[in-house]
Amino acid sequence: MGWWMNRFPRDDRACRRAARARSLALTWVLAAWIVAWAAEPSVRYLPPAPVFPSDAARAGETAAGEGPDVLLIVFSGRCAIRSCTPPDENFDALAQRLLPAVVAGWSAAGLEVETWTYRSHVDDHPERGRGYASATEDLRNAVQDGILRPGSATRAVLLGYSHGTQFAHLLAFEHPQVPFAASVLLDSICLGWDADHAARLVEVLAPGVGVWADRGPYRIGCNVLEVPDVGARLDLGDVVPWNVARSLEVRSGGQLLGMVRDVRDNVRPDGSTEGLEIVRLPAMHHQESDEPQGPSFDAWTGWVLEVLNER
Repeated sequence: MGWWMNRFPRDDRACRRAARARSLALTWVLAAWIVAWAAEPSVRYLPPAPVFPSDAARAGETAAGEGPDVLLIVFSGRCAIRSCTPPDENFDALAQRLLPAVVAGWSAAGLEVETWTYRSHVDDHPERGRGYASATEDLRNAVQDGILRPGSATRAVLLGYSHGTQFAHLLAFEHPQVPFAASVLLDSICLGWDADHAARLVEVLAPGVGVWADRGPYRIGCNVLEVPDVGARLDLGDVVPWNVARSLEVRSGGQLLGMVRDVRDNVRPDGSTEGLEIVRLPAMHHQESDEPQGPSFDAWTGWVLEVLNER
């Protein structure tokens, strides 16, 4: 080793060591980004059977206040780059692999359940599912029909996985007059959400409308909400609006040394944690968070049933 060390002056060796360290660090960062979006199961897209609001509800024919026991509003996450090109090819994956088990379990408990499913995108796609813009329209129709007015029998529950958690809470923030019984956030992630959707959200949503809009949550997306005594700006998925009565966040051990996972405890807009709970599963991978009968399935579905039975 001595002969090699003597080939270069001491300062030159230090520069080379620093260069090697920078190169290694860049390699790890690149690997993290690749694994972050490619580590989910590589399943080619299969168009799910559409689970949309009933034709009667969309046509305004539902009697005022008449609706199911539970309205489950679901936002899927970002698709894996090994099987599609996000965000344009994002699809409502939870409709086909998770919701049948959820509906079966809650129906067995005596509940009538209706599900509205959306992909992680602002716009609809004829095969990949409906987007956030349709979710806002569906919600407004339900309010007009009396299904989701305060005091109605139907209890609305928000469910989001990964990027879908941001859309789920955005829907609640944009409709503060609508009461939600609960939100369930399956390993909330905001990394890349703003890059995927912020520009289109600005086109669809009127700037200056909604909570914190004057500070630009639709333009930035991640790390935009200033909450007292937190010390950092938070994502939409990390702040539970007051019109959501209860909220549960399911947190995994992540992927690639724990880098891709929910890392912040959720809070209310005033920094409190009233009505908020956490299930921590460090042995679970991020991509397992939305699996039926997976490590978190019984925990969060059972928690929702308890919340619904409290009424």
